[in-house]
Amino acid sequence: MAKTIRAQDIGIIIFTLAAAILFVVWEPTLPSQATVTQWVQRFGAAGPLAVIGLVVVEVVIAPIPGSFIPITVGALFGVWPGVLYTWVGNVIGAVIAFWLARRIGRPLVIHFVKPATLDRLDTFIHRNPRLLWLVYILPVYPIDLITFAVGLSRMSFKRFMVMMTISFSLHQLILTAVGERLLAATGGTRILIASLAVLLVLGTLGVERHFTTKEKTTG
Repeated sequence: MAKTIRAQDIGIIIFTLAAAILFVVWEPTLPSQATVTQWVQRFGAAGPLAVIGLVVVEVVIAPIPGSFIPITVGALFGVWPGVLYTWVGNVIGAVIAFWLARRIGRPLVIHFVKPATLDRLDTFIHRNPRLLWLVYILPVYPIDLITFAVGLSRMSFKRFMVMMTISFSLHQLILTAVGERLLAATGGTRILIASLAVLLVLGTLGVERHFTTKEKTTG
């Protein structure tokens, strides 16, 4: 069966490409990181709390590609505050997803993850348990879907927490660094960083679509 492209996917692709092209062609004079940080600080604790809450929702419900938020947060808050806020949100969201799957089971998870997708993730986790470290580090995999599947697996919560908390720190460092550099870069470097940001966002979307739309073949 042929894959179908959702209207939501088309919207994300068009928005991402249009924003990148406009950013590179227009070459706007962007404020410095210090200026942006000063502006963000006007919101006080509400800013970081909003970021953490948004990331938690993204992990559990996944309405947008997961790489988009950390890149944006890196531009707004800088690398290290951005890493902290997105890491906290991802850890909380992943723990919620894990325990929802572990306590309530497959009947609940299939409301978030298609049964065929869940079957493929179950197979992947069973065959490649050590690769989960790499999956949680590389910023292109649908961590939300994978975490639900891990919650249904035999992996202990302790092992999951160790793997997830360490891997997520590197995951968020990569993405927030891209966001911070995107704000400061000029000329050819700006084009390079903008292209990388587009690839990360669209790459995440493409990998997630692979997990959610690939059909099983029957013999």
